[in-house]
Amino acid sequence: MMKEGNCIVNHEETNILFVEDDATICKSLPPVLETYGYKVKNVNTYMQAIQTIKADNFDLYLIDIHIPGGDGFELCRMIRKQENTPVIFLTGVNDEASIVFGLGLGADDYITKPFTLQVLLARIKTVLRRNQRDVNKARKVKSGNLIIDFDHRAVHSEGKEIAVTPTQFHILKLLVSNHGITITRDQITSILWNQNDEFVEDNTLSVHISNLKSKIGKFNGKPYLESVRGVGYQWKLDVVLYTD
Repeated sequence: MMKEGNCIVNHEETNILFVEDDATICKSLPPVLETYGYKVKNVNTYMQAIQTIKADNFDLYLIDIHIPGGDGFELCRMIRKQENTPVIFLTGVNDEASIVFGLGLGADDYITKPFTLQVLLARIKTVLRRNQRDVNKARKVKSGNLIIDFDHRAVHSEGKEIAVTPTQFHILKLLVSNHGITITRDQITSILWNQNDEFVEDNTLSVHISNLKSKIGKFNGKPYLESVRGVGYQWKLDVVLYTD
């Protein structure tokens, strides 16, 4: 794990959904990406992709355009209606019109086959960093039913403000800004001390986390915040810039 500015980066917690039906690529690419610390789930059809996206959370989508049962363009369009997770097209379709159309749908990048591993890794890294910077610089973000206003240190759910203490808000902001990444207990206490001069003991942190979980509740039965046994905590739901 490394720290870049206020962003904690941990490839081991980066989950990628790879939508591709080419048997050769499906067999070779995921294991290689996993050696670089990414977790990769491969699905082969449009319907499998839809079902998997509904059932789980991902940090990045790698999508081919021609997939059985549908097409990558439509899949990207569906994703963009629901979330702001980065999308990279990885496809053999290399005409200019398709590239322009794909990027116009909201894809973050478009890579044509054949490609080199180093180029793909560089593009993935750039897209993930760009997405994290957007969240870190945001003044207000949305996650599930929560609207989190960084400027005013306020949290709202369905139009009602949730009363959180300053320390709880600092913890919330840290986890939300690094959603999908496990932040250790030591990192939380250290960052609070370094950035806000707040000394939080280990037992006190447990109480803050417990109270925060109770206040924000769940979204569609899924917890916003989960404990990673023996390690720390992770914000599980997607986080998008709030523009209303």
